[in-house]
Amino acid sequence: MSVIGRQPAPAPLNSADLKGVLTRPVSSLTGVETNVLQLTDSANPGTMLGKVTTKNVGAYNQDINIYTTNQSGANERVNQTLVGANNGRIFFGNEYGIWTETMTTPDGGNQVVQFLSDRLGVWLVAAKLRHYSDLATTMSSVRGLETTTAQTPTTQWSADFGNYYTSQVRVLGSTDWSRWRDNRTVDWVYVVPNNIPWGKFFTSGGSTNMVSGGDNWSNGTRYGFQVSGAYDGFGRWKNPYFVFMRMADGNTTGTLTSSFFSTPTTVLLFNNVADDVKFAVHATAASGGQDAELHQGFGYDDGSNGMKNGYPSAANNMSGGVDVAQSSVWFLLKVADPYTEA
Repeated sequence: MSVIGRQPAPAPLNSADLKGVLTRPVSSLTGVETNVLQLTDSANPGTMLGKVTTKNVGAYNQDINIYTTNQSGANERVNQTLVGANNGRIFFGNEYGIWTETMTTPDGGNQVVQFLSDRLGVWLVAAKLRHYSDLATTMSSVRGLETTTAQTPTTQWSADFGNYYTSQVRVLGSTDWSRWRDNRTVDWVYVVPNNIPWGKFFTSGGSTNMVSGGDNWSNGTRYGFQVSGAYDGFGRWKNPYFVFMRMADGNTTGTLTSSFFSTPTTVLLFNNVADDVKFAVHATAASGGQDAELHQGFGYDDGSNGMKNGYPSAANNMSGGVDVAQSSVWFLLKVADPYTEA
């Protein structure tokens, strides 16, 4: 298992093995630190990259401060983490992770599964979209979704979690998956209606095809799927009234099935009906996407396509709004937190 900021314990080292690391008493940096593990650039020993400090040499029950530096000069530092003498940890930045572990899946048995975690909870990876243009092509569901942090793997949907019940589906794009949270392009969450497994999320509880809805833009209904609210992964808004994602003018023709998510299949999943296929969300309206506004989204709407993320600025018909760097997108399922949800 590998987590950002967490590494397996290294083999014991002696001082001869350490390169670019200096331990020494220091009293001049801040006037209070008296013991420092200083990390330096081995090519430029005078350049400090970070340090670990305590206040009193040889004293027990001391706080440990872990810093990185953001400018030249010994006193220019960013306080990243404090490990308190009372065993508490204080983070002065975002804490997030990415790792793999073996779990028993509902449809694929034991599989190596990739997880992400941040302040929004723990999430398992259920699909990887290489580029939004792949939505208009034939795609496959597989046993054992690939688990690298590559930016452009082959688009895959897991066939291991069709019967997995989750409360939320997260749509997340990043230009660097090894440091995904600091490099996000899009990030929003759909709240899943009660008693609908992941395999029936896009069919709104049915076995095949989308449903019609979203008649709140004075242009009638469109085809898509039902949700029970949405919120922004960047923390800018929450919309409990968002109940329908408008994907296309026309419906899929038997290609979108719940079995795709539990049995390995290759198919033109969303059918690209009338050159329309997209995922989108709106910060305030009851629906968004096809022939409507959206604050985040990616895909095709008639003759327009792109990847959007803006607030309060909105795109319309996948035009205008705020364009972001095009990246791969992962679909994540929230792992139940026993402290906050059943």
